[in-house]
Amino acid sequence: MKLDTSFTLTEENFPQQASWIGNLLGPLSNRINSILQALSGNLSIGDNVIGIVQQVSFTTSATYNTGTFTAIRLNWIPGNRKLPQTVLVGKVIATTVPTTAVTAHNWTYDAQSSAIIVNYVSGLANSTTYTITLECK
Repeated sequence: MKLDTSFTLTEENFPQQASWIGNLLGPLSNRINSILQALSGNLSIGDNVIGIVQQVSFTTSATYNTGTFTAIRLNWIPGNRKLPQTVLVGKVIATTVPTTAVTAHNWTYDAQSSAIIVNYVSGLANSTTYTITLECK
């Protein structure tokens, strides 16, 4: 079902309440229109979820497949004092090799520096430059 993109209630819809209904309908119509816009494809993590989307670039070491990985640090601004719950890998671009399933493993939150530390990302290749998008919420 496709939602309408606008919605308006007017005093004419409520003739018996004309003396007071206008004070309610203006703000209510504005709020309903904001909700309709958001639900019509205007939702984003940055605006609607406590979280961040950040793109990082790095090169894996020659011994990456044996467990050598330089941790990735992401600044976390804790909205409403919420702690991060998950770190997801979005888009992955590699310079030389096709990518397979990539997952952020073993991440921690450092409250002292307000940073998410991703200690390992699986599914990468040795000595390869990557640009990945990390979604933290």
